[in-house]
Amino acid sequence: MSAQEMDFFRHLLPNGGGGGTLQTEASEPVGTEGVPKRTTPLARPQRQAKWQKQGAGKGQGFGRGNGRQQGRRAQQAQRSAPSSEQSTEDQEDYPPMLALRLEDQQCLDRLDKAFLIHMRTQVPECMLADMFKISETWKEARAAVPPKVESSLRVILFKSFMEEFMSRLQKIEHTEVMKGLIAQGWFIQEGSEYKWKYLMWDTTQQKDVPHPTLEPMPHAQVVQAVQTLLDHASDLTLHRYHATRPLVETFKGPSVCFMLEISLRGAHAQKMYQALSSMAQCAAMKLMGANLVRERIKRSPLAVLIQKLLQQ
Repeated sequence: MSAQEMDFFRHLLPNGGGGGTLQTEASEPVGTEGVPKRTTPLARPQRQAKWQKQGAGKGQGFGRGNGRQQGRRAQQAQRSAPSSEQSTEDQEDYPPMLALRLEDQQCLDRLDKAFLIHMRTQVPECMLADMFKISETWKEARAAVPPKVESSLRVILFKSFMEEFMSRLQKIEHTEVMKGLIAQGWFIQEGSEYKWKYLMWDTTQQKDVPHPTLEPMPHAQVVQAVQTLLDHASDLTLHRYHATRPLVETFKGPSVCFMLEISLRGAHAQKMYQALSSMAQCAAMKLMGANLVRERIKRSPLAVLIQKLLQQ
């Protein structure tokens, strides 16, 4: 196409065809209005910041992107790091404080699976001496080659206790024994059915008194609960059963506490927990010279001692 032909259409262009008449140097590009176009942008003057942020820069300051995240991490690390002004004595308190927190958490966990059996030592129903003999016999049988027993000591002691309990429950069917239990305030008769009362400790009278809200438990249900414990007690369901003091033939204190814990898993463990819950504070345990109660939120003696040392 010749220049003349281009002139024929140039008046139809938005700029009226001015681009065809204006001559510029080849080294300078022409803009849309015929003005030479700059190849390099003008340098803008740098405005000085009013406040210079300390540590500003890529990956160091508190700006956008990674720099902001790293800056926050640095601030958190400074806040979490122990101050140099803290004394060494304060830092030494951290381990026992953490131990007390763990103790409190374990107390909460034991509420769902733990019981306590308080056995009186100065009553004829006490069988602590018998349990000591069973323990010594178990040790000899376990040390034999090959071992004569496979069950753990806690299972043997628990089942021995419950078997003796079952034997004593079956003997109270005699009329004379029932009259004595009724006179003690532990046993009642409603028509042809005999029931065991639930008891609670009265701090004023310093003795057990009938529980004001719990209804008496039928004797047949107590027998069934003990049978359930005998049927399902094993190394898998019974996690703990031992005294807080070593077993000896003769105890000097007024009572000995046994700690009892049941597994939280399995149908058998659930049946054992229900049976123990039904017998908690039941007067039927008086036949064994004992009292069964649920675990409470209470720190162990060692944890109490640690707390006293921290407060000094």
